Amino acid sequence: MLNGIGAAGARPLIVGCLVNRSAVAKLLSRSRTAPDNLVAHRYVLTAKGMLMPRIHCGVISVVALLAISLMPAPSRGQLYVEDFDAGNGGYSVTNGIGAGVPTGPWTYSPGRGTWFADGGEGVVNSVIDSPPILVPDAGKLALSVLHRYNFEDDGTTRWDAGQIQFSVNGESFRPVIAQAFLDGGYPTDRTIQGNSPPLNGQYAFNNTSPGFGSDIFIPSIANLGEFSAGDSLRLRFIGSWDEAFIQTPAPNWEIDAIVLEYDNNLPDLPPDRPSSLRYDIYTDIPGLLISDLRASPKFPDNPDITQTVGISEIPPHQRDFYGARLSGYFTPDQSGIYDLYMASDDQGEFYLSTDANPANAALIAREPEWNPSRDFATLTRRNPAAPENRSTTLFPDGIYLEAGQSYYVEALMKEHGGGDNLAFTAALRLDPNTPAPIPTAPLGASPYCNCGAVDLGLLTTEPVPEPASIVLAGLTAPALIWMYRRRRLAK
Repeated sequence: MLNGIGAAGARPLIVGCLVNRSAVAKLLSRSRTAPDNLVAHRYVLTAKGMLMPRIHCGVISVVALLAISLMPAPSRGQLYVEDFDAGNGGYSVTNGIGAGVPTGPWTYSPGRGTWFADGGEGVVNSVIDSPPILVPDAGKLALSVLHRYNFEDDGTTRWDAGQIQFSVNGESFRPVIAQAFLDGGYPTDRTIQGNSPPLNGQYAFNNTSPGFGSDIFIPSIANLGEFSAGDSLRLRFIGSWDEAFIQTPAPNWEIDAIVLEYDNNLPDLPPDRPSSLRYDIYTDIPGLLISDLRASPKFPDNPDITQTVGISEIPPHQRDFYGARLSGYFTPDQSGIYDLYMASDDQGEFYLSTDANPANAALIAREPEWNPSRDFATLTRRNPAAPENRSTTLFPDGIYLEAGQSYYVEALMKEHGGGDNLAFTAALRLDPNTPAPIPTAPLGASPYCNCGAVDLGLLTTEPVPEPASIVLAGLTAPALIWMYRRRRLAK
């Protein structure tokens, strides 16, 4: 039988095995005399920062937790333990990073010994940052957080969210990526699609944590990677909300305890391969057709705003009455037959060049009306017999791309009102005669976009150095193959 374990008057934490008093005492004794190499992903947090070993009920491994107020002195494996019982831990609050201030920002509760955020309606966010944490010895660090959350998710779209970030030696904060979690991580079936700038398009905590309604806290354990002796680490917890609705009951996020632990047995994190595309924004242009964008004197050389994005997607749900252009270069890792797809709201067009020269770009796909963000597969508002948003309609044999060759890409979108989005992606055929499954995410080489991007090669704002290739009459072999296919289709 499973049952929650808790001291008298204490709130329960998580479902665990029903154990007798002597078993609990033994667990406490073992946790206080834990070996020097105690690691966070083999032990779990109790209510107040104590790491407890996992136990077994029959063949099912579960966690036995005891809600206690006493916190032991950290073992030599523990770098940092904060339970917020004695105070707020020196954490500081910042509201409205790139957005507004929620009606319920991060607040410290002395009575509960927790930090909590209720959120609010509107494009708002609130952040708590830890004080600097000195890393005295080199090694890999595991982060364990005991928390509960309740963020808006309507079953189709994840709107509001919370995310853990960290900064090393004063550099910019970056997210703890989904791949870094060992337990209790972000859901990765859908990214956050609310329009609050810090988190939209990324993975983050969303929906309702198990046992939330019963005041149960769950552990989330993540690999922060390798650190050098003397590094200064800061943790950040950011809650982000969009307009129209806030999930109830509150709080939307509550943090009970935090532990940092040395563990050199943690796996290496994936290498970073930064990607970047140019993102041009043309504001105050009415209409929902690409022809409306092209008719503007601003297009293409005088955008109102120019930014860069790390994936082949613009942040969704940003504004009305504007046009967008994503442009740059895609350099595939593997040679082969590719199929490409786009999605946008409202109308969109997608161009691919035979090489790095924009003058050789040709239309390969378009969005005739509009569709939801990243909805590359739907036939809604597209021709079911020949979907316009995929290159297979114009190029059923696929498009050959050469590894290491940079190809100019350009995607356009015109937004009138309501929702807005623009993204493109690609798939490499395993069988040259059969289209690959349609991806559900945009392109992006770096896992640190924290967005589930499809990694098929680099995205850059400038072409990478071209590999040696066969040249005939001024054209590379890949260009000749593609031009041959285009001419054959035209017959």
